[in-house]
Order: sequence, then structure tokens, then C-alpha cells
Amino acid sequence: MKFVDSSSKKVFIVHGHDEKIKNDIVNFLYCIGVDPLVLHEQPNLGKTIIEKLEHYSNFAKCAIIILTKDDHGGSLGPPQSAQIQRTSPFPQSKKETTILRSIEKSHPRARQNVIFEFGYFVGKLGRNNVIALCDEDIEKPSDIDGVVYIKLDRNQEWKRGLMKDLLSAGIIIEKEKILNC
Repeated sequence: MKFVDSSSKKVFIVHGHDEKIKNDIVNFLYCIGVDPLVLHEQPNLGKTIIEKLEHYSNFAKCAIIILTKDDHGGSLGPPQSAQIQRTSPFPQSKKETTILRSIEKSHPRARQNVIFEFGYFVGKLGRNNVIALCDEDIEKPSDIDGVVYIKLDRNQEWKRGLMKDLLSAGIIIEKEKILNC
């Protein structure tokens, strides 16, 4: 069930632990007249997290997914040969082998909840209404290879790309406010 009307300016914000970039994006959206919807800022209404996500997602016309370097992970794959100075006289344990493999192939990536909600909103709103903002050198979900991401950069060029994609998703931006943002 969807409650969004065509003139809605509500945009759901999915984020990880990088509060600064989340706040920069939220403040920018307010500045251009867009209404960001951040899940943890909404009343709980006695709901579980997934129920709360389902409920409030009904009010959003599009979603912005912020993929920041919050976690490390990667495929374990087959064991790799590694030269490690061991001080233990005991044979290497399976646990040590697993840790070795995961350290060798570890990459920065977004929080698992961010990836889950990314897929949720692609399914709910369609890819054309989901905007992904992405840290540099971060592992991206392989199931959506080919999706164009907006790079989060220090020069804040992401603002231009974000406005373009918001307009494409049917979000009306108050153009007279753009110069002040």
C-alpha cells in the first residue's frame, strides 16, 4: 500500500554510521525544499524496525542510499598462502586460517542494513527512484552492477548529481533556493 501523492517531496534517507555526511545531505535537502525522512527520527509507534521501515517507506516518493565506509568484509574464498610470523608451537587452527583469509581479502563497505534497505527500496520504488551516494573505494553490491553511483566528494559535487536525480524522480526542487545551498 502506497500513500504518496504525485506532489510529495518526501525522500527516504538510508544511512550508516557517518553522521556528518548524513547531516550534510539532510541539511542540503531541507535547503532546496525537499523533505528528508530519516527512520530513527520517526516515532516508533510500537513497531519493530522492519515494520517501521515498511510503514514510513509508504510516504516516500524516492530514496537516497548513502553508502559509506562503515564496515569491512569480503569473500573468504580459498585459503591464500601467507607468510606470518607465528609464535605458537601449536599447529595453525581453522579459526586462524579463516581470520587470515578474511583479513587478506577485506574491503571497506557499507553497513549490512544499508545494503538490505537499498534492495528493499529498489524493489518497492523501482531503480529509477533510488539514488545511491557512494564513498570512493568502497565495495558495491554485486547484484546491481552497472548502477551509476554519485560519488561523495569533498568538493560537494555530489549536490549537482543529487539534484539532477531528484528532478528525474519527480521531486520538485525550489530553484530559487539552490543558490543559497
